[in-house]
Amino acid sequence: MQPSVPIAIALLGLVLSGCADIDPEPLSAAPPAPQAGAGDEPFPAKGVLVRNDRGGKIIEYALTRAKWKAAGTPVRFSGDCASACTLYLALPPEQVCLEPSARFKFHAPRAASAEAKVDAAAYLFENYPPWVQDWITARGGLRRNFLTMDYDYASRFLPSCGATRAADREALEIPAG
Repeated sequence: MQPSVPIAIALLGLVLSGCADIDPEPLSAAPPAPQAGAGDEPFPAKGVLVRNDRGGKIIEYALTRAKWKAAGTPVRFSGDCASACTLYLALPPEQVCLEPSARFKFHAPRAASAEAKVDAAAYLFENYPPWVQDWITARGGLRRNFLTMDYDYASRFLPSCGATRAADREALEIPAG
């Protein structure tokens, strides 16, 4: 599945400006980061479990998000989702659920130039849903250090996996009881 033309143009701009990679500082005691789409654990056959993902290249996460959105892939968040991984918050709410351990860590991107850094930050911010934009803005915007959104806040806008509807349980093959 190819991304839409506007997404492809924006992503190409990020690559050309040198800011496709926004690896964060290492998270303490965190396992090695899986790459988007390649290291995410399948959840069960029809879905994806995003767990303790430290982020990486914006372009990879944006393309994976577009693929999952187009396919309607169910996504379950458990543990940390940091850096570029937070782009997955832009998936439709009916396509995702949160485990109580879910936490989202945001930071300003790193880039080869000041202009590329501004472009990357704008791309990230513009692709977050309004409730995430508001949360980031209320904390002074993206910065070098992580801003951590916990389950309690995110669950106001996204469903808990424990509250998954019967139709979703069936699609995800989650036992009802």
